[in-house]
Amino acid sequence: MNALDRRALFTSGAAAALLASTGLSAAGTGPKPGGRLRAALSGARRSDSWGTHSGLFMHAAAQGAVFDTLTEISASGTLCGELATRWDGSPDARTWFFDLREEVTFHNGAAFTSRDVVASLIWHQALGALPVVREIRAAARHQVQIELHVGNADLPYLMSDPRLLIFPADDTQTALQEGNGTGLYRVKRFQPGRQFLGVRVTEHYKDGQAGWFETVEFTSVPDARVRT
Repeated sequence: MNALDRRALFTSGAAAALLASTGLSAAGTGPKPGGRLRAALSGARRSDSWGTHSGLFMHAAAQGAVFDTLTEISASGTLCGELATRWDGSPDARTWFFDLREEVTFHNGAAFTSRDVVASLIWHQALGALPVVREIRAAARHQVQIELHVGNADLPYLMSDPRLLIFPADDTQTALQEGNGTGLYRVKRFQPGRQFLGVRVTEHYKDGQAGWFETVEFTSVPDARVRT
């Protein structure tokens, strides 16, 4: 796993699409809500799904719009919390506690809790995305404890990996099929390898900080000349 996958994306020509979908402002100007973001992106595949994917197109649609991770790397390159509000590690960096946001809901209205984080990370672990983790458990309704095989001070950065999306524990398969996340945009249309259309969620925990567009539309255009 590359802990800086998402940071690297901001150095690419598609940085504007990612910044716009998450609402981060690299220039520090005050954005006004409304309108539609339309972007032509590379890296889409017909085999893409919300659970397993690679490439910029799905990184922007999944981690940038529909789903959240525990932490994220901001436009300035600094680490900040997304579904996690704070984290603490033991002196040897083997035991970590992540405090989670309260009053967060999935797009289907279900409440977000530590059970969702545990189930999601175990699912990702089974796919080989978290080899450093020995055990994940819920320490409280909105806190998770992660035990590592060996100490790793970079774990909070690892949690920002675009693959480590958080799904609802009680309806994971539907979430994987339909895209039920906690992100800023609800799925209106998704054609793997071709197009994603998302509609802004109302009363989101990032209100006033991100998600300035009413809709975001990503179209797969593999040819760099055509995208330009």
